[in-house]
Amino acid sequence: MTSALLFTCSSGGDNSDDMQDDDDGNQEIVVTANVNGDEFEVSFENAIVDLSYAFFSNQLRFICVTDTEFMIDNEAITITVFFDDIDDLVEGVEWDSAELDFVNTSIRGIYQAQDDASGEAVNSTTDDTLNAYLKITSLDMDTMLISGEFNFVAQDEVDGELKTYTISNGVFTDVKFQDDTE
Repeated sequence: MTSALLFTCSSGGDNSDDMQDDDDGNQEIVVTANVNGDEFEVSFENAIVDLSYAFFSNQLRFICVTDTEFMIDNEAITITVFFDDIDDLVEGVEWDSAELDFVNTSIRGIYQAQDDASGEAVNSTTDDTLNAYLKITSLDMDTMLISGEFNFVAQDEVDGELKTYTISNGVFTDVKFQDDTE
């Protein structure tokens, strides 16, 4: 049996019961990364990690979306891991595309945004030649919170030329974890 982990973030909506505020009442930033050197931050309400069973494997997906005034300005990061044994989902587990066989286990990263220069939608993704990495640093099944580190390189054709997006120094801390395998 293969599993997949879904890490997801979405903007909009008011789930005040689920929100984590800092001492000043502001939404706590739980995801940070650099996209081609620029800062990327996401608040608690806009990030989730989802575990599900799909296509004869476990799927873990991490998704996060920035929350800007205009939806068109939002950026999104998604990382999906497909893996066989659900018992592999523990603190300290690492998935590195450079070391995976892509038969039983695989990882993909996606970066979505709008290109500043052309205005075109960017839907860049990793492939078998580009690196993606995810490490689970904390997994609390009682509170259903998960933390980890990630990075990946993705490409997309924008305005007729191949553009590379390097997502580096990615960290997520105490993101909501949802288990849909039961």
